[in-house]
Amino acid sequence: MRYSRASYAAFIGVLLFAPLSVHAATIAVTVDFASPTGATATPFAYGLNAFQAFDQKIAGSPGSADYKANVDAMDAGILRIANAGEMDDSSADPYYGWLKNADVHMCDLSNVQWDTAKIAKAVQGSYSYGPVRMVDIENWPACAANASGRLRTSQYAAYVALCADLVKILNVDDKLGVKYFEVFNELDTSGYDGQMATVAKIYNQAAVAMKAVDPTIMVGGPAFTVEDASSPNMDDFFKVAAAHLDFVTYHSYADCDDAKGETTPTFEVYNAASYAGATAYQTVKTEFAKYSAKPTPFFLDEFNINGCVYGNNQVFPDPRMYHAPGAVFDALTMINAIDAGVAGTMAWNEADQNYGKLNANRAFTRRPSSYLYQLLNALMRGPVYETNPGPQAHTVVPLAVKSGEAFVIELVNRSSSANSVALTVSGLSNLNSATQFTVNQISSAGWTTPANATYGALSAGYTLPSDSVTFLSVPLSTQ
Repeated sequence: MRYSRASYAAFIGVLLFAPLSVHAATIAVTVDFASPTGATATPFAYGLNAFQAFDQKIAGSPGSADYKANVDAMDAGILRIANAGEMDDSSADPYYGWLKNADVHMCDLSNVQWDTAKIAKAVQGSYSYGPVRMVDIENWPACAANASGRLRTSQYAAYVALCADLVKILNVDDKLGVKYFEVFNELDTSGYDGQMATVAKIYNQAAVAMKAVDPTIMVGGPAFTVEDASSPNMDDFFKVAAAHLDFVTYHSYADCDDAKGETTPTFEVYNAASYAGATAYQTVKTEFAKYSAKPTPFFLDEFNINGCVYGNNQVFPDPRMYHAPGAVFDALTMINAIDAGVAGTMAWNEADQNYGKLNANRAFTRRPSSYLYQLLNALMRGPVYETNPGPQAHTVVPLAVKSGEAFVIELVNRSSSANSVALTVSGLSNLNSATQFTVNQISSAGWTTPANATYGALSAGYTLPSDSVTFLSVPLSTQ
């Protein structure tokens, strides 16, 4: 995703469900804490893109205290450091540019260098709460490209050296200990549609050079924009690069407003969360398996409701990303990803004006999804257990985990109406009708903490607000 993106060919999964209506009957949901599914919600399950990571005045030194406090609160286990401005000339782009001598019409990359002083200030003191970092090398500076946007052939070797030099700066000089380095971003729709075999050849050279600098790192990519098996792009890339990929990355956005400014209905956006979280992964994994049998992590490292809020007459911005539906979409996507076996997800993004979980105002004001991430990372990491929402899976979507000192149930009401849920929990030997469940909720009211609910009340019927995510937790002593 580029901050200045003008268009995006969004894929929306098969629309399985009709618009949701009021359900008069109580929805029965069962949870069995004696039956693990085999899936695990790891610290990577609820990750984020760090769009502001390149700016020393925000993420680094001196940084913004509000930004740091609010990102720390979300506690994402993995942060993807990504911004198209990374490859801008640092003197021309005071916020994000990390390169020197890149602001010329035609450049020789052997004369382009990383701005080591600016990088040091950007990373110093950033994200001190301790997430794993994935640093994306955002293609190349514009001056190194030909008229079609592709890297000039004469610049391949110098580009490879530039990639390796960033590993040296971050891990050898600044001792940052970055584990994941992602090479490229969305080239399958940015000049290389139908030519991803060429991208793979460049990638292979870069991966070898980068690991020669630090053999402990994992190198992967290529951040596919479109995960479509009918296109030759994935096949062409994997055919050449599979042996050199330590991990694979891809993106999935639910919606793209068309030129008339029409907005996809919210129920269709919610349907698309299953595509983003699960179907896209299965497609990419199947294509990769044609060329490699090695165990390889797959990361959904960009997703959000709307992939292209810029353009002629388009709705700008998409307000659903700022409010409760944004939290619901994120929760649905991550539940599907966890159940499918995705190694990690990273939503786009932690903080900006148009997509962020935090608003990019001076105080980095928190939006509903920021509280969702705080609750997910505090309450929902651990082994996953069987749940069954019965025939109302299109209305209420559950996830149950054993997390830390508690058993926790997440209930996503993806309906525009409030719904009553009758909960049946098994596998907890000390559970009785008087057992108290702590309640946390994300809804149009923001993050609220309703009164504790007894198991008796939950069994009889508990109301979930419209477009909401509810967390019910009970201590391990109930087992």
